[in-house]
Amino acid sequence: MTTPHRRKRLDVIRDTAGLLVVVLFVAGIGVAFAQPWLPRPGVAGPILDRYAPAIDGDARLSGVYDSAGRLIGWSSQNTALLPSLRGVIYDLRPAFSRAVLARYMPDENAGQGDAMDWLRDIQLLEARDRFMDVRGAITTTLAAYVREARGVFLIGIYNAAADTDFVFDPPILIYPFDLAPGKTWRSEGMFAGSVAYRHEGRALTAGPRETDLGRFDDCLQVESALTLLRSPPIETRSVDWLCAGAGVVETEEFDTTGALIRRHSPNASPARFPPAPLLVDAAQQATAPDLWQLAVFARLNLTGGEIESTIPPVWLPLDPPIVLAAAYNGDLLAFSAVTETGHLVWRFHTGGSIFSQPAFDPGRGRIYFGSTDKRLYALDARGLFLWSFATGDNIATRPALAGDAVIFGSEDRRVYALNADTGALRWQAETGAAVVSSPAVAGTLVLIGSDDGIVYAYEAASGELIWEYPADGPVEAPIVVVDDVAYAASNTGALVALDARTGAERWVTRMGAGVRSAPAVGDSFVGVVDEANRLTVLARDDGRRLWRDAARRYSGAPLALGQSILAIDKDGTFRLFDQAGHQLREWATSERISVADTANRYDFIYGPVAGGGAIWAANAKAIVWRLGP
Repeated sequence: MTTPHRRKRLDVIRDTAGLLVVVLFVAGIGVAFAQPWLPRPGVAGPILDRYAPAIDGDARLSGVYDSAGRLIGWSSQNTALLPSLRGVIYDLRPAFSRAVLARYMPDENAGQGDAMDWLRDIQLLEARDRFMDVRGAITTTLAAYVREARGVFLIGIYNAAADTDFVFDPPILIYPFDLAPGKTWRSEGMFAGSVAYRHEGRALTAGPRETDLGRFDDCLQVESALTLLRSPPIETRSVDWLCAGAGVVETEEFDTTGALIRRHSPNASPARFPPAPLLVDAAQQATAPDLWQLAVFARLNLTGGEIESTIPPVWLPLDPPIVLAAAYNGDLLAFSAVTETGHLVWRFHTGGSIFSQPAFDPGRGRIYFGSTDKRLYALDARGLFLWSFATGDNIATRPALAGDAVIFGSEDRRVYALNADTGALRWQAETGAAVVSSPAVAGTLVLIGSDDGIVYAYEAASGELIWEYPADGPVEAPIVVVDDVAYAASNTGALVALDARTGAERWVTRMGAGVRSAPAVGDSFVGVVDEANRLTVLARDDGRRLWRDAARRYSGAPLALGQSILAIDKDGTFRLFDQAGHQLREWATSERISVADTANRYDFIYGPVAGGGAIWAANAKAIVWRLGP
């Protein structure tokens, strides 16, 4: 239960958040968020920054071995740094937020200025862990930490299976700011509100350490013991190796007699993963629109706050199926698609925002996507981190899969091909400008556009340039290939159909406004939404205009459904047309949700996508919609 004293503290924070909105408007978002609501760099001191760095989006896969050295599972760890103000108000689980407020916020007599000052002196961190055993069973936990001048403190642990928060009061000092050989420390208090705990730590030695990640020359060995003072007491003991710049590189767990129980070692190979379960028949088509119903499927703002969707949803043919979505906070979220309303299955955090729609490889059971933190990520379909690859700039393209290669572009002007299993670089090619167009595979070729106004065709296996086509402006829209014809659109408004094998131009049509979203290719037509928000439908064989709807404002890519086309207008209405332009059906999101939930913002940014016999879309208020039977 929240006491009146703690409720008053939370009210002060919320009142201050209201003041923050005014400050943002007056001072500008960038300056306002720079201070004082984000923590100062190095709040825990230079020693912990060296041996236990806090890196937003940090991820690693560890193998877990028993005392005999046998592999018993894999642990996927992922770190999220939370902006202090938003973290306390929205991002932390309520029990952890209350614990942070109780420990760090000034008393209820403090003014708003004092109430805000403490936020810049702490750093909030979530450590998310998904453990999968060798049979494929998964356990999810989340630990909340605070980094501050005295060191790193563990606030509590969330167990997803029990849906329960376990809070340490006061928090456990995990690592002191002056960590060094011979240093000892101790914490005592209550665990989960009812059990006394005692935690003791000491730094043992310093020196080099050989690990599965390689040799580290500057490491600290740290031992800790946690005892829950029940009857009988429960004690766990572990030894961590912390190495400069890398953090924990190895962990050993022991029983009360000192016998080794488990060892965690990073850089584990996912080659022995049990296969992700796939649906036997995943080729379901969205049919019989007379039976379709529109409903809210999921919300991406899990704990509140104002965030927006950043990618179109992606339906994955797993057993059971899931839907992927993302918002500005850098989380890729997976929702169960078994029922009409999805529940969160897992989430993965990157160090930036995700504008790269994920690609799924059913043969490997893997997901590939990029982030503004300049990395391409590979995850197992069950949410476990596998590897990442660093580029020189933001990755906004949806990767393409060609055999055992994953191919994508970056705003560093390059096209990359990586080994889909390991993330090792196969080849890279330089273009004349940023690459944000998503590639498409055509036989042995991969086609991709660049802001330099050229469509490039590379041999997927070797990276050899086979042909290039000079468009009349930057090509940012995804390339679409159907029946050996490539459709490419430019920011100046030209839509061109090319022979995908040779690059020969078949036809080109001027749209009258730039095109940055993918064309939709139907049985006999191509549909396009341009930057003037018009829906235009062209004949697929020669590019002549069949019809155009300029009366409504559309957004995102339309969706071709055989002989019909589906698009979403700025009022949040799904509209289904036949290929002659006659509207067949419409579904209004405004009829399915309250104004309070939308703030009159029904607009969609990315357009609808199909999957699992239904249509999926995400609007500007981070709501995922499902349209289907």
